Amino acid sequence: MAIVEELRTALMNCEASYREIGRQVEVDHALLTRFAKGEKSLSLETAERLAAYLKLRLK
Repeated sequence: MAIVEELRTALMNCEASYREIGRQVEVDHALLTRFAKGEKSLSLETAERLAAYLKLRLK
């Protein structure tokens, strides 16, 4: 699975709200919503913080 798809799937399956995740990873929750819908990409820095929050090891 591609890294983007892995992040997107984990984000959509997370029980926390996008607003809460956004607070934790210091990014606007609207960006997370657009990312989950495939409308927006994430910077590498944001992807790393999101992966850490979601406890993913990206390869």
